[in-house]
Amino acid sequence: MLVLLLVLLLSTAVRGGVDGATVPSPTVTIAPGVRMPIIGLGAAHFGVSTTQTVLDWIKMGGRAIDTSADYGDGQHAAERLTGQAMRQSGVTRGELFLTSKIPQSELGYNSTLRVAEASLDALGVDYLDLLLI
Repeated sequence: MLVLLLVLLLSTAVRGGVDGATVPSPTVTIAPGVRMPIIGLGAAHFGVSTTQTVLDWIKMGGRAIDTSADYGDGQHAAERLTGQAMRQSGVTRGELFLTSKIPQSELGYNSTLRVAEASLDALGVDYLDLLLI
């Protein structure tokens, strides 16, 4: 219930006009040529409703999505469901700002590379905009 309320409150920041048309979320420059929306959805605790929640977020105009290899059952579950929503949305990959994380238990050069590759596979994308290590 709290998540739904938060999404509804944040939707006013990405919707505008009398007809409710979506407008771009404000962004911040995080590196030369890289702009990150300042309002995003964390896909951590939605369980089986992750796909619909992320899809609703994208339909409302949300463009930043944060997920992790260990969200859900710890086996890239939230990333798989997030990827499904991204594909169903009809919004191009380039319009979204996608963040994921390496779990603390997987830190180290080889394990970080392995988990990052598994995240890309689970999401069904070629790149992440931000990878938190």
